[in-house]
Formats: sequence, C-alpha cells, structure tokens
Amino acid sequence: MFGLAIDPNGGDSLVDQLAEGLIARIADGRLAPGERLPSSRTLADALGIHRNTVTAAFRRLGEDGWLESQVGRGTFVAESLPRVAPVPEQGTGPRFDWASYQPRRGRTPGEEMASAYDSPQHPDTISFAGGVPDPALYPADEVRKLCRELLRGDDTLLFRYGPAAGYEPLRELVRQEAARDGVASESFEVLITNGSSQGLDLFLRFACEPGATVVATS
Repeated sequence: MFGLAIDPNGGDSLVDQLAEGLIARIADGRLAPGERLPSSRTLADALGIHRNTVTAAFRRLGEDGWLESQVGRGTFVAESLPRVAPVPEQGTGPRFDWASYQPRRGRTPGEEMASAYDSPQHPDTISFAGGVPDPALYPADEVRKLCRELLRGDDTLLFRYGPAAGYEPLRELVRQEAARDGVASESFEVLITNGSSQGLDLFLRFACEPGATVVATS
C-alpha cells in the first residue's frame, strides 16, 4: 500500500519506518494534502504490522504537523505541511532525514523556552530572545553585601512567606514616593507584584469583564 515496505529486521523501529515512509510519500506527492489515509486497522493489515504501530506513527505525524485527525471522519494529510524535504538515500528510495528536522515531540515546553534563551556563542552577538539586561549592569557586589547584612539579623524572616500585598516596609516606601506625585495616599493602595506580567494580569481581572476587547502596545 502506497509502496510502503516495513522491515521487521531493519535497524529502525517499525514506528520510525512507517512514519518516515509516509513523510516521503507526502513529500513526493504520492499522498496529497487533504487526502484521507486508510484506517489504522486497514493499513496495519496491509503491511502485516500491529495496529498500535500504525496508531503510534499517526500520532507522531499529527504532533509534527504532517497529519490531521478528525473525529468520526478519519486521518488526513495536513493541508499545510512542514517545509521539510525528503533526502534520497542510495538503494532505498526517498527517505526522510530526521537529523535535519527538529520535531516538537520529545521536547518539553521548558526545553523549548530554554533553547530560545540560550546565550549567543559569539561575544559580539547580542541576543534579543528576551528582555535580559547586560549582566555587567547588575550591582552584584551591592546585592551580595545586602544579603550578608540581612542574614546577620533575624534571618528566619527571610525564609517565611510574606504578606500577600508585599513586604510592608517596601509598600510604605513606594507609597511615600507615589504620594509625592499624587498617585497613592494610603498604604492599602499599594500592592507589590512579582513583575509586570502579574501586575497586568491583576489589573485586567479587576478592570475587564469576560469577553472584553483589550488593545495592547509595546
């Protein structure tokens, strides 16, 4: 079926062989975008493999953007395909080059985020992956000194949960600074957040109703 050949004694797993074979046939046009594939049972019977193998290959290709499953209708070749071409291999026909393709499967969201924030290797390269200041600008010595001073005092306070509204002396300091500009006059009007994202989230929860339209600029 589709010219697929599965070798139980091959070096690759049966799932890999089937996935690569289907990708090759999609890439060379033998399986067109939107075309419906046989059911997992039909394909398994035709290839002499277990249905679970076909299901696993379909799931993998669905995660990688090659196939789309529709409940009650079946599995189809995706209308919008990944921009990756098959690499011919001597004696085996079209074969997908997995080494040149970085699939989403196997990478956690944390790993994806970490890869985006990897430090550039070249010293003259400036990364704009995130809003991270130049490390040379951090007052590391001052922070280190302050930490030592705090630990000399009642250090147990540093390891407790603080007030939900924020550290009270800090709230009072912020209130005093804001009061000069007429922004806040009472301490209950000041809330310390973990960052701008939390502040925006709290504000939107307070000010916006579900379904409201919000325009944001950067």
